[in-house]
Amino acid sequence: MNRLENNTISLSNQIVNFTSMGIMERRILYTALSLINPTSEGFYTDYISCAKVPDFDFKYRSVIFSIDDFFSLWGLKSKNNKMEVERRAELLTDIKCNVKSLRTQDLTDGSVSDVSAIDVFECVEEADYGFIKMKFSYEFLPYLYNVDLHPKGYTTIPLNYLVGLKSETSFYFMRLFLNEVSLQKRASLKFNRRIDTLCKLLGVSRDINFRDFNAKILKIAVNEINKTQLINVGVNTIKMRCRDTNRPKIYKLEFDVVAESFHKRKGEAQDAKDVYENRNKEQVDFNCKVGDHLSYDEAEEEFPF
Repeated sequence: MNRLENNTISLSNQIVNFTSMGIMERRILYTALSLINPTSEGFYTDYISCAKVPDFDFKYRSVIFSIDDFFSLWGLKSKNNKMEVERRAELLTDIKCNVKSLRTQDLTDGSVSDVSAIDVFECVEEADYGFIKMKFSYEFLPYLYNVDLHPKGYTTIPLNYLVGLKSETSFYFMRLFLNEVSLQKRASLKFNRRIDTLCKLLGVSRDINFRDFNAKILKIAVNEINKTQLINVGVNTIKMRCRDTNRPKIYKLEFDVVAESFHKRKGEAQDAKDVYENRNKEQVDFNCKVGDHLSYDEAEEEFPF
């Protein structure tokens, strides 16, 4: 059984985007991200107190996976040899992640600083033949782990939702749709985005006309995502009269998203967090109640043994 197929990726919504990379590099990136799962109950018992873990680097920063499992998951053929995958993995040490700084606990206005670029990986280390080992950078860790400190929460992406996607824009739109499902906590929803905002995030010129944007970017991404059969997306256009020409112009897109299986899976992850937090609260309450009934002036009871 492929141990990667049921993995999930958890990313802070403070991550704006990753710098441009090839499809193979992006698949390796998401595979590595899926090996760290802060939505599990174990995260809340162990990962939050990671500073106390002796083997912190090994347990929380380094990931290793089989190239055979990688090939099987993504449906790659043998022509993509293992040495080529290792070479592409090494290129990821140069990629950056554009992020908004996490809010500190001292801030009460919810403000965040401007976007900055940070390294995602510290290095790609040597491993046994047929395996890839990668180590995340320290500065990237908060965008994976400390989900409770994120002003805008985080998005969980099942790794198998990305299988079949071949364009970089498809990865972006998939995350955008699942992000909205996470924030609104609904399996079916509608939301809109300005086209110029999408162009900025995708690194596309704002001067592109809608016909080209639709044909070269939007339609390709939506068709690929709908083919996964795990999420269904419809798109409507919103027009506004242009000041210069006084003609209606498409300036915004409305997305109609249905992701029932994802919503159920997201709910199960949230339940695991709630179970842990409630258990801790009950333990604290119990300790307080027991402590209230203790009297240190009373003589100890003597037992007959």
